[in-house]
Amino acid sequence: MRSIMRYYLAASLARSAIALVRPVPRRRFSLAATKTDESRVAIGEVVLTEPGVAVIRDTAGVGGADVVAGSRLELGNGRRGTVVLTRSPLCVVCLDDDGDDAGVDDATLALRRMALRSGESGGEADAFMVGEMENSVDVTKLAGRVVDAFGCAVDGQGAVAGTSYKIFQEGLEQAQMAPIDEFVSVGVPAIDLMTPLGKGQSVLYVGPPEARSSLRRLARVAVAAQSPDTVKIYAGLDEAGNKRSQKKKFWGETGIVAPRKRASAFASECEAVLCAHAAMAHGAEAMAQGKDALVVLDGFEPLVDLWTRSTSILAERFGAENVGLGDDSECRAFFSAVLQRAGNMQGGGSLTVVALTADEPPKEEEVLSTESYTLDQFRAAGARKSIMDRLEALDARGIAITDDILGKIGVAAPNTNKRPDAPGTKRRSEACEMLTSIGDAHVEVMRNEKGVCDVDASASLQRVGVGADVGTDTRPPALVTLGVGNRLRLELAAATNVERERVNEEEAADEQALVRAAAWRAALRVGADD
Repeated sequence: MRSIMRYYLAASLARSAIALVRPVPRRRFSLAATKTDESRVAIGEVVLTEPGVAVIRDTAGVGGADVVAGSRLELGNGRRGTVVLTRSPLCVVCLDDDGDDAGVDDATLALRRMALRSGESGGEADAFMVGEMENSVDVTKLAGRVVDAFGCAVDGQGAVAGTSYKIFQEGLEQAQMAPIDEFVSVGVPAIDLMTPLGKGQSVLYVGPPEARSSLRRLARVAVAAQSPDTVKIYAGLDEAGNKRSQKKKFWGETGIVAPRKRASAFASECEAVLCAHAAMAHGAEAMAQGKDALVVLDGFEPLVDLWTRSTSILAERFGAENVGLGDDSECRAFFSAVLQRAGNMQGGGSLTVVALTADEPPKEEEVLSTESYTLDQFRAAGARKSIMDRLEALDARGIAITDDILGKIGVAAPNTNKRPDAPGTKRRSEACEMLTSIGDAHVEVMRNEKGVCDVDASASLQRVGVGADVGTDTRPPALVTLGVGNRLRLELAAATNVERERVNEEEAADEQALVRAAAWRAALRVGADD
């Protein structure tokens, strides 16, 4: 404690010395003051700066502010930025420029981080809330134009000005929602058959890095499949997507939200968050005007990288116990704030979302142990009777209860909640598992040895479909076009794992089985990359 106070005293003396050289004093604000003038609300202190990014220790409980993603902040030296991520009690701010001067010297920043790690309260405030991020884009004139996250035209064709609306918003309230009573075709029969998307829902296209171009191709096909009256918006969030979006021949009458080039990877990831929310805000504005909108978010990798980076940096600089790193709710809220803005609005208007992300499965940490467990270990761990019955049956047959066996029967090992992966189970990263659990549907895309893109229907899922109680045709668009019923979809679902269910001449009961197997595989094929 004494050492910290000595540091604060030294920093204070240093500031006094500087004041002698620079006679114009800088105003200092107390955290106890909720407002410094009509528009500035003291919210906390800067604790870390990097080019284009600042991390603020949020003291809203004292200052009276309600700091959330989308809040506009002003630092003590006049620089401004937007909160893109909150990791209580800290928030990450994407600054409007790429400087790293927050008006606070390095010694003071180090002292503040020491105080945070030791549980000390904050000092004087030098970060203030000045409003919320807004845009004033006329979505009816956005087709064929390129704007940045702030709505500024970057294509040299003049402004796209309109009425002002907030960029970071929540989705529709329950009372505002209409039933999902219509399907949206994404232009790919395999997807329309297996994971039909309702108007006002969200779908995540996910695949390995080598299939990334295939995911982007699927997004272009989805945009092309929409009616001329649909407002189409594309946000190229990663570097490749941003470059591709500038070639407007691929997107026709699509409005494009492009991130600005930033000086650091950290700032670029923050910029991607702004663009994602800006694209969703434009779509929500179109929905509010009674129009149908389709938003393509290409892709979620920068947002995943930002979450990972923030976890690493904040834990390293401030200690894991100080930034709520053990709580999944903040991670879910971060991604949900984007995907769950999709909706179908009462009285007309909808917002449908197609999001893309490449995913690298986590590396196998170790080979499954061949050590077997005893029944007594499961009893001591409090295993349910139904589980014990299954284990006792295996034991009676002389089968050793190993991790491999537990993975096959879907039972967790004693004293752990994690079930071993069954052989052949598709493994995803933790962030991708979170994303697929948030959206209304996800489509797994893979590439075969010929470079052709296939849909892995066994790993794809649609959670919410059109209900029979809305009085509409519940068949996916592909089946409506073919003029057949849902039975074909059920038969296709029964043979989605084409590798495991592959039919060859020796196994085929008749020629018809070979024909049907070939038809199933053809239905799951998307086409070659371009």
